[in-house]
Amino acid sequence: MPLLSKILPLPRLISGLRVRIRPFLPGQVPRSDIVFALRTTAASFIALYIALALHLEEPQWAMMTVFIVAQPFAGMTLAKGLFRVVGTVAGAVATVAIGALLGAVPALMLSALVVWIALCTFVSGLLRAPVAYGAVLSGYTALLIALPAVAHPSLIREIADARCIEILVGIVCAGLTSRLVLPQRVRPVLLRRLRTCLRDLAGYAATILDGGSVPDTLYRQLVEDSQALAGLRTYARIEAPAKTDYREVRRALGELLSALSAARMLHDHVRPGTDGLDALLRQASAVLRRIATASPDDPIPDTPDPDIARALGQAASAVIAREAALHGGSEQRLHEAAVLAVLSELLDAVGRAQLAYAALVADQPRTGEPGRSARTRAGFAVHRDVPSAARNAVRAAVSTAVLAAAWVLTNWPEGIATVVIVAAVTGLFATLPNPIPSARAFMRGTLWAVVPAFICGQLLLPVLLPHGAAWLVPVMAPALLPAALGMAQPRISLASTAFAIFYVALIGPHASAPLMPLEFAGGAAAALLGQALSILVFRFVLPPSGRRSIRQLTRAMRDGVATLCTTSTPPARLVFESQAYDRVAQLLPHLPDTQLAAATTLRGSLALLRLGLEVLQLRDPRLLEGLPAATRRRVEGVLAGLAILLGRRDDAGHPERLAEAARSTALAIAGTDASPTLIRAAASLRLIAAVLQDHRGFLSPAVRP
Repeated sequence: MPLLSKILPLPRLISGLRVRIRPFLPGQVPRSDIVFALRTTAASFIALYIALALHLEEPQWAMMTVFIVAQPFAGMTLAKGLFRVVGTVAGAVATVAIGALLGAVPALMLSALVVWIALCTFVSGLLRAPVAYGAVLSGYTALLIALPAVAHPSLIREIADARCIEILVGIVCAGLTSRLVLPQRVRPVLLRRLRTCLRDLAGYAATILDGGSVPDTLYRQLVEDSQALAGLRTYARIEAPAKTDYREVRRALGELLSALSAARMLHDHVRPGTDGLDALLRQASAVLRRIATASPDDPIPDTPDPDIARALGQAASAVIAREAALHGGSEQRLHEAAVLAVLSELLDAVGRAQLAYAALVADQPRTGEPGRSARTRAGFAVHRDVPSAARNAVRAAVSTAVLAAAWVLTNWPEGIATVVIVAAVTGLFATLPNPIPSARAFMRGTLWAVVPAFICGQLLLPVLLPHGAAWLVPVMAPALLPAALGMAQPRISLASTAFAIFYVALIGPHASAPLMPLEFAGGAAAALLGQALSILVFRFVLPPSGRRSIRQLTRAMRDGVATLCTTSTPPARLVFESQAYDRVAQLLPHLPDTQLAAATTLRGSLALLRLGLEVLQLRDPRLLEGLPAATRRRVEGVLAGLAILLGRRDDAGHPERLAEAARSTALAIAGTDASPTLIRAAASLRLIAAVLQDHRGFLSPAVRP
């Protein structure tokens, strides 16, 4: 028995199986997931029968498309479907053009297709979902259409028309069912997450003002949540473009980012009990704590809590009054001015975020905010990683070219599928921080599909299909329903999607008969080989590197702040701040929580963000106009020095010297009779000096991993 237990460890196997099937047990599955599974499976069969009724050549493409674009929320399904249509049409048009120009010379035609794949992959790397999906899709769609017709270019137009119609049938079925049959809307999820983010941010800031310890993991979570909200905003706009003015979402997110930046700066520089600001800190903390302790189960209000709004206003007024009462140019006074400026920014941003959230809930967009018009008109900006996109393009081009050449030389009938799968996987997963685990999960789902597809397609359907195409539903649905249910669960969604797609592809359902055994074996081998080769491509062809990504992102942040110091037309704050947080969000997957170097990199990147915000404050035309000419020249000298420091690629920078220059300039311009404008400029210089001093090790040398 001990030997048997070692060979066949039943208890461990049973325990692992129980863990895997627990999400599917009765009572464990959310009603929304069941609705999604039933709706998606039904839509796939509707698409299949429509394709059969239209006598399309490959009806399984209509069915597969439903599983490819299906998402738990209607807006996500519509977005993915829309850009799949755009990508498919773009790929078909490109293929027809390439075939018309180069179809007579197969080698040139294949070369043009490789260039097209590289171009689409490059563009996809510069974009964000769901637009990026359409770009990469247009690349491998061209292969899907062109490769079967390399020897007969005259068939390209016919194949392109068929693929477009089949895919369009699937998209229409998926989109209509997701929108009309018990739809799950993005908007309620967006509102709940926005409310949760507001509450978590208020709690984070209140803990800081109370002098409590706040781990970096909480800040990381807030950054990730803000980026997820920006993505949901895109889907909500597609889901209901006329329902709500989603500029309010942008306003709320912009204010959340501002509050997050201010809270982080206070985390580094507020020391309750030593700054002489304890009364103000307690007052601000108390009102933030009230926001943080609001129950997430309370009904979503359509107006801000008047008591909280009043308390926020009182705290902000107290800060403004304290700022106005500051006199003298001592170091302590400048420190107080800096803290008060950031605290005022925090309270102002939280209050405006609440107003934007309430307007969004009430579906009554606010109008007429002249003081913030430039900021609210500004859009979000994202980081365009050109070197990474170029590497993705080279990787896709090399792998596609090598496999296409191998297919031509071997003339393997199923080699087309292998080439297309490699192009698709290397394009779709290329932008992930570590694409290999995702590619493995996708391959695992494909492997799971082989045996059920063989039983269904080779044993059951040949017997039952002669009695009518209606048998497709009872034979195929028992495997597709659990797969659709798994697609709604993030932990196994990728593998479940792969299972559904390749289960249908391997069966190849038609009205008459499925694939023959040899065709089935060839299709399964091609699918698995293509995905295995994709994993090898990611590992050996310009493999993704976390260390390289960290260097590039931190370098981009340094260059971004340096540009702010010298450009004649600095961007709106929301443009800079949203792009900086996008870069921070891309850094996070490469920074483990437990490593000291990772913590240093994260804090240094956030310090660069704060430097940029203070530079923007000093570059504000309204502030510059209020400064005397001599003072303006000193400020510009500090900014020029900061640009030189951040632009260096060597170890010769001296942030301590620049910090001392910024501090002495602040002391010089904040005299006993300094105006509020001078005090604010001095506070920004004081904050720049503090950041340079606190993060001199990160800011001085050339960026290292």
